[in-house]
Amino acid sequence: MQALLVEPGSGFTAMFEALVIDWLKEASISAVSRLMGLSWNAIDGIMQRAVKRGLARRIEISPTYIGVDEMALKKRHDYATVLSDQDAGTVLHVGSDRKKAMLKAWYEGLVEEQREAIESVSMDM
Repeated sequence: MQALLVEPGSGFTAMFEALVIDWLKEASISAVSRLMGLSWNAIDGIMQRAVKRGLARRIEISPTYIGVDEMALKKRHDYATVLSDQDAGTVLHVGSDRKKAMLKAWYEGLVEEQREAIESVSMDM
């Protein structure tokens, strides 16, 4: 009996990818790589597919209260911006920088009903 692959060409079963994702919740990529005998690229592919599947299952939301926070990556001058739904406590978007253009692009990507639902935005920037 042949095991079902997550996606054509992935080379891993759904159960194996789920195991890797569970390990990644507890350990670094390098630790999971060493313990599972996988390359960094293989683990990155598993993570990318998991994110893609998660986003496909995500329901459309209309957050009312949005939080915006920046975070430094690896104690350097590289930043990410995290937008969250303050009521649900969920992440809405992670931007690859802390520039106004990123926030503007996210806002413009919302449909009119989602924009109208926003009552406040809290920032620590």
